[in-house]
Amino acid sequence: MSSFKASELGRHQRTHTGEKPFQCSECGITFASSENLKRHMKSHTGERPYVCITCSKGFYSRQDLNIQFLIHSGEKPHLCPVCGKGFAQLGNMKDHKKNVHVRSGKYVCNECGATFARYKSLNLHQRVHTGERPYLCLPCGRSFSWRHCLSNHRRTQAHKQMLSDAAKSLEDFQELVEDPCS
Repeated sequence: MSSFKASELGRHQRTHTGEKPFQCSECGITFASSENLKRHMKSHTGERPYVCITCSKGFYSRQDLNIQFLIHSGEKPHLCPVCGKGFAQLGNMKDHKKNVHVRSGKYVCNECGATFARYKSLNLHQRVHTGERPYLCLPCGRSFSWRHCLSNHRRTQAHKQMLSDAAKSLEDFQELVEDPCS
């Protein structure tokens, strides 16, 4: 077991409790560590003391500057333990692992109780309850909740027949306009 100094132990314990006792006096955002609050405060003052020698972009912290160096070098030291994909930032690797490999079903639909591993999937599912139909078939005016339903519709005989009938009506109209005396 690791040994911690008192301040390190408090900081470490907050990773488990989620406690964020350090609050920004400007905007009210809270942080688990005083270091993160100090870095955040620079966003209000505009201070960016760490400058990238490659692109001259300024950063609030040395940590952010180091991440920038990784981006320029193409180095991706944080490897996903499941698939081996590399990431320049540890947080991006953790997000990848959580969203791609962990199927916890943590997003729950309030309407029916269905669970989803991704927030985006839950949002798309909501169409079932809201009746949203963003995919429109322009020729016939029908709308669908899902892209694949629109694709299936376009392949149906009824849709093809409707297009054929519309084309025939247009031809008849054009003939009538071209020769109004007939």
